[in-house]
Amino acid sequence: MKAYKINISLNTVEPKVWRQAIIPADITFRRLSAILNDIIGWMGENLFTLMAPDGQSVSGMPDGSEVDLPAGMIPGMEQRIQTIDTMFDSNEELLYIYNLSEPWEHRILIEECIPDYPADYPCVIEGEGACPPESCGGPVRFMETMNCPSDVEMELRDRYLEEAEPFDAASVNEYLEFLYNSENLLLQGDIEDSHWDKENTEPLPDLKQSLENYRAEDLKEICRELGGSDCSRLSKDALINLTAELLTDEIRMEGALCDMQDEQMDFFTALCENPFHFLDLEETARAQADEFLCRGYVYQTVSGVYFVPSEIIKCYERMDQDSFRKKRMRTRRILDYCLAGVHFYGVIETDRLVEIFNHQNSEPVTRELLMRLLAFEMRHGNCRIQWTPDYFYLGELDDEDVEWILCQQEGTPYCILPEQEFLKYADFYYCENTLAWQRVKHFFKYEMHLEDFEGEILCHQLQELVRVGTDLEDVLEIPEAAASVRMDEMQMNHFMELVSDARNSTRLMEYRGFTPNEMQARKHENLRTQDLPDNVTPFPGTTPLS
Repeated sequence: MKAYKINISLNTVEPKVWRQAIIPADITFRRLSAILNDIIGWMGENLFTLMAPDGQSVSGMPDGSEVDLPAGMIPGMEQRIQTIDTMFDSNEELLYIYNLSEPWEHRILIEECIPDYPADYPCVIEGEGACPPESCGGPVRFMETMNCPSDVEMELRDRYLEEAEPFDAASVNEYLEFLYNSENLLLQGDIEDSHWDKENTEPLPDLKQSLENYRAEDLKEICRELGGSDCSRLSKDALINLTAELLTDEIRMEGALCDMQDEQMDFFTALCENPFHFLDLEETARAQADEFLCRGYVYQTVSGVYFVPSEIIKCYERMDQDSFRKKRMRTRRILDYCLAGVHFYGVIETDRLVEIFNHQNSEPVTRELLMRLLAFEMRHGNCRIQWTPDYFYLGELDDEDVEWILCQQEGTPYCILPEQEFLKYADFYYCENTLAWQRVKHFFKYEMHLEDFEGEILCHQLQELVRVGTDLEDVLEIPEAAASVRMDEMQMNHFMELVSDARNSTRLMEYRGFTPNEMQARKHENLRTQDLPDNVTPFPGTTPLS
């Protein structure tokens, strides 16, 4: 399988703490964070942020954490289907921050892409240095305690030294293999301690027996999801027979599971091989089990055991897995276009999104398929898109926002980015890292004396507000409130100039992805289509797409 060789080192801390490791590709950012924490030695119960020089960033809780996201924090793309490949294939170096309240910054160098890594779990090649203690005040406070302790801190320093565990690659690799190989990935503890014991437990029910526990309305919903004929007047027994027939149809199973990502299907495959008690599963695995439960492919006994009925297993084994994987990749690609469309434009006409996709992909999509996929995602709580028959819009926008953006967009052509650049906007945290915004970050660091990560996050918040059309007067109030630092008049004037300049180079929703500078050039110089920058095409325009 594909993998990456990386070198991860902890900034600020001396002696140096570093690890060279191999991590699998095609994993989520949540899983990546958990792996990095295990490789370095963190407990993994705190927020993380991963940043790339090209402007991509991800924030959230590591996989397996028992702590929920803070109230009001929206999960980033690590909660969605995007894998680390979206960031690792386009960057040579990344910044990983663990515990945003006591920020530990790690430098990740992507040294090599390995096409044929033989394992499905990470491993450490070599490394040095013990991981600092959790909740010790952050790197600066930790180094002060270790190097220049006060009389009160001497005892604390001695305890840190006593509890520091020397790095041992062999023991770390043993732990990584146990935790992340395909057999043990779902378990919190030892398999031998599982609550599910096949020898001492009654046989699991078959598919129809499992469906008997569903309400008639639930059975009707599953039938509708699977494209069954009108079942509104069927008796419950008839509904059970029809649902079982639909669930064990290979073609319908392919369609029902097409939006699943690889790690979700890995979970399903593992569950086909061995049932698990819910107490033995991590929180994320339970959520995956519940997702399949809603679709009718996984069930739960009264005692709490998740299992896949034998009829479902046989149907899944009959499927052409290569064809199924290709269909899933296509489905996710279509959904990524939808996400990128609403994030980039704010509001986009349905027909325009279909035309953009069909222009950039050899296998076209229809308006009906687009709507059906989004409706399915919405019913399962996986979508941040709202829509009417005429247009899609960002779920965070209210009716007044949508009406304002539509009014501003009227008569403006669509800015069409190249496919690779456009799909970066499928990440709701992505913003272009222009030189003007880099100057804003420089201001935060040297004028407001903020840490790099604080300036990065604050700058990102400002850029998002600017993109959706927030008045500059409101934007200017945010840094002082967020950083609790009062700017003097000279600083405020300088900051206003920087933000105003940054806005002019930002792709705004109200201009359908054009920057104010590009719009101004079009207005005053009457630029023709072929005179626009190479990465911009007005759409629809005088030049046909195909």
